[in-house]
Amino acid sequence: MFDNPYDYYSNPEFWVLYFAVTLLVFLCVGFIGYTLTIRIANTNRIKKREKLRKKYAEYIYSFLSGDVELGDIKEKVENTPIQIPIFVSAVKHLKAQLKGKKDRQLHQLLTMKPIQDYYYEQLDDTREEQLIKALLYFREIDSIKESYYPKLIEWVKSEAYYLAHASASVILSSDTDHLHEEVLKTMCLKIEENRRTLIELLWDLWNNENLEHEQKLDLLKTILQDPETDDEVKVLIIRSIAEFGYAETGRFLKKLLDEIWNERHLENCKKFVAALIDALRRLGFVNAVPTIKKGVGSGIAEIEIACIKALAYFKTEEAIQGLQKVAESGEEYLLKELSFQMYHYSRLEEEIQIPSKYRRAFNPNYEPIKVI
Repeated sequence: MFDNPYDYYSNPEFWVLYFAVTLLVFLCVGFIGYTLTIRIANTNRIKKREKLRKKYAEYIYSFLSGDVELGDIKEKVENTPIQIPIFVSAVKHLKAQLKGKKDRQLHQLLTMKPIQDYYYEQLDDTREEQLIKALLYFREIDSIKESYYPKLIEWVKSEAYYLAHASASVILSSDTDHLHEEVLKTMCLKIEENRRTLIELLWDLWNNENLEHEQKLDLLKTILQDPETDDEVKVLIIRSIAEFGYAETGRFLKKLLDEIWNERHLENCKKFVAALIDALRRLGFVNAVPTIKKGVGSGIAEIEIACIKALAYFKTEEAIQGLQKVAESGEEYLLKELSFQMYHYSRLEEEIQIPSKYRRAFNPNYEPIKVI
């Protein structure tokens, strides 16, 4: 192409290619250098954090064994955005494993003034992530200055759902019972955003040692009887507290069901009623059988099927009378459900008379008992 080799240097295309290749080489070298620098920096950061974690673990073990005093630990922990979270993380890790005196000692470490001061400063941050971390700390120690409650209420009502949840968790775990109803009602209205977090808040309330059990039930009753509370929320509350379990809860749910039989139109609250009956079954509250039995013959499928399941589970004499009433109803969908329950509870086979075709639907080997 070129008679003289030096003609390459006078050709513009050569220099374009030359500079492109040179730039590419520099970029590759720069990228590799940047990647190595970041990796080394991250490795050093991890090593530094691990070193701090081990150092603080030694301090904590020394404090638990009585070798050092609380004041000595305060002097060793520096109030910095790196050191405080690492120290708190180390304490929490041990706190989840230890109980009794050791747990109380660890709580002392978590509530040291330098640590509280650090997290109170974080509550003035504008970043949601930092605010949530601070709130989770105050939830852990079950304590926060009363002057911060107006700010917490503001966050509960905010559009930032996880910030609202963290704020609600702090309040529902506290002794500020005058705020509990407002907070729980507000969070119930946000159920569309996350059902699981509402269950967590109910758990926080349920395990709040600052409240008597009757206070908790009264609050839940207020929420359940509020016309603004969606049926889906009511069902979720009922199912949750049934899972939490407590003897008093059975009496509470039975009383609610009695009030509904007497005062409300069942068609408007059928899912709620069915959830109540199912919760009483899950709790094994046998004293509710007479109340549950009232739902047989209601003509509402969800309620009657819940009644069949509950009565079949309890198997008392009165429960069997209720099931026999179902067997005599002639309603095919009810007979099929009754047949299914009889298949699982063998005692019912002998107690309840039901057409053979429904028995065979779930038990192909069934042969009618011959009376001699």
